[in-house]
Amino acid sequence: TYDPRNPGSDGGALLAHEYFHLVQANLSATSTGVQIKSDQSDSVNAFPAWFIEGTADFVGFAVGALSQNASYFDGRARMLSYAPPRESTNRNSIADYELRICCGNDTPTYPYNIGQVASEYIIASVGFQKMLDIFTDYASSRNFEKSFEKVTGISKISFYEKFDQIRTKVGLPAISWRLDGLTNKKI
Repeated sequence: TYDPRNPGSDGGALLAHEYFHLVQANLSATSTGVQIKSDQSDSVNAFPAWFIEGTADFVGFAVGALSQNASYFDGRARMLSYAPPRESTNRNSIADYELRICCGNDTPTYPYNIGQVASEYIIASVGFQKMLDIFTDYASSRNFEKSFEKVTGISKISFYEKFDQIRTKVGLPAISWRLDGLTNKKI
């Protein structure tokens, strides 16, 4: 029942997405699953939520399309619509998608769509293998920012600046919200 214009409808992308979380844990040598940044001080070196969920979304949708001899880009617009219908969705700077606190996929922001597009940008810039290498390097560094810079050749902050400049050219709305602590506010 795969529909290339609605690639999430048959569940195949979700299955590959969830499986990729196991791959992330294996590559980063985190037996209890990858640690995502939160409001807890012990998570300062952990993975940003956008990176964990975005790479899983990218892989999930790519595997779904490839397994059906379809094009990833045929369903891309629909992929980016699988989000809570909130005024703030996808409207923060990428830096605001680092944290996940407590319960739910959008606490305090929804990291999936922006993470998927950021993953596309990383993969287009340095390749799929290097995206995987960030996880592998993390196994020894235990620091996302160090691993990101070592593998990609640019700092996380520089990447954020570049990404926020091109976001409207790759299907995301302009920035009109920001996190104030853990509260999302319209600018």
